[in-house]
Order: sequence, then structure tokens, then C-alpha cells
Amino acid sequence: MNWWAVFVQELSHAIIAFLTKNEVKEFKVTSKGGHVIHENSRKSGFFQWLANQAISAAPSLVPPLFAMFFFLKFEYINLSESSIVFNSLEYTYIFSNLYLMQLPVLIETLGSMIINLNLIDINDLIIVIMLIFSFSAATPSSIKKEEYGIQGDLQSIIERFSTYPIFTIYFILLLVVLFWTLVYFNINLLMLIIIFLMLLPIVSLYGLLLNILFTKIVYMADKVPLLVSIGAIFISIVYYIYSPYFLARQSTTNITSLILLVSILKLGSTGKIKRFFSVLCE
Repeated sequence: MNWWAVFVQELSHAIIAFLTKNEVKEFKVTSKGGHVIHENSRKSGFFQWLANQAISAAPSLVPPLFAMFFFLKFEYINLSESSIVFNSLEYTYIFSNLYLMQLPVLIETLGSMIINLNLIDINDLIIVIMLIFSFSAATPSSIKKEEYGIQGDLQSIIERFSTYPIFTIYFILLLVVLFWTLVYFNINLLMLIIIFLMLLPIVSLYGLLLNILFTKIVYMADKVPLLVSIGAIFISIVYYIYSPYFLARQSTTNITSLILLVSILKLGSTGKIKRFFSVLCE
């Protein structure tokens, strides 16, 4: 997981560097860390500063964008020009009640969608895998390591904002102009952009939670005998497959099978299951 986290992190940097026409000179990934070294296509100027900021912020943008792509492709989320439909809910008053009303609704709706995913369905399984493995990149890395030293992405972004205040002002003015241009000429497009930008951190949040849960389960499985680990996985899978015939909601199946798996692994790590079988055999 460490190697994969670094790989996703550095791949995100490389993708944005490529898209902003900055040549990637070195791409290094190890289980202990990595870096991307890129050559600036423009030696200076606001657009190169903007490109460097985007490259530094890439691990926070690329994974949720990939996840959103699959959500849109499998039609879990439907964005149209005339209205915004999210799991059959129309958001026509987003702009006036953006955070007080819409953000909690989006969190609840997306959370309900994820918790009700059926892993037997291939599309749902791809979504879960994408969320788990894409958001393993929540670790700092360095860009231009030889030039900056060991420096995290957030530190690089803050440093550029403070070092080039005039570019920071340009950036704010650009956002303001873009915002009011869309307000006057295409309010529907503005609402689509806003809802999309609101969804990105929410998707990231759930992706990180699933990643942490997956890592904890793998860690617990490493601490118990192999036979107990295989048995725990087998029992939880059998329960997951057959329980929908008796339970009304998919979320109940998902949560119960997860609790069953974790409980068996937890008992196995304490040796209680091994002692139980020893007593049973005697």
C-alpha cells in the first residue's frame, strides 16, 4: 500500500505536468517515497506559476476526478445542461442555499449510494476498488526534490502564494471574472461547475475512509494465522452472497458482512479462535 500510495501520488503530478505541457524529466516511485521532476515549459510568468500550483495540487484533484469519471460513466451521477440530477434528486436552488442545505444533502446522498453498493455487480465493484486504491495518495511528496529539498505539496503551494503575491492577486481576479461571467451569461453552467466542485471533496472523503478501512483489515489479517484469515474471508463472502435473500436492504448486508469479517479477524488476532478449535478437537 505504501508503494501504491506513492505511485498514485507521483502519477497525479506527472499527469497534470503533461496536461500543462511541462516535460517530465524524472519519475521515481519507491515504498519509502518518490518524486516527479519536470521542466518548466515557460521560464516565468503567471501561466507557469498557475501550472506549478496545479501540479502541486494534483494528488488532491486527479484521484477524485478519476472517481467522478466512473460515477458519471456508470450513471450513478447525472449532470445535464437543463438540470442537475443526483440519484433522482433535482437541485434547482443550489446557488442560494449552497452550504446550509445542499452540502449535507450531497454528503448524505453520496454516502447512502456508497453504502448500498452491491459488490456482486461489476460496476459497483469497480467503483469501490477505484475509491479504495485511488485515495491511497494522501501522503506528502516532493516536486523538484533536488531544487527544493524535501518539501510537501501543500508547503509548495503556500510558498508560491506568498512568494508571488501579484500572481495570487491575478488568480483571485481571474476566478472573480470567471464567476461573474458565468452568472450573467450561463447560470446553468455555473451551477454545474459548483455542484461538481462540491462533489470532489465529498468523493475524496469517502474514498479516504474506504482506504483506511481496507488498510486496517489487511493489517488485521496479517496478524492472524493464514487459515483463520482465509476462513474469515470465506465466511463473510458466503454471508454476503446469501444474506440478500433474507434481508431487505443491501446496506444491511454490507455492514453486517464487514462487521463479521472484522470480528473474526479480531478474535483470531487474540488467539481466541485458535484456542476454541484446540478445545473442540480435544
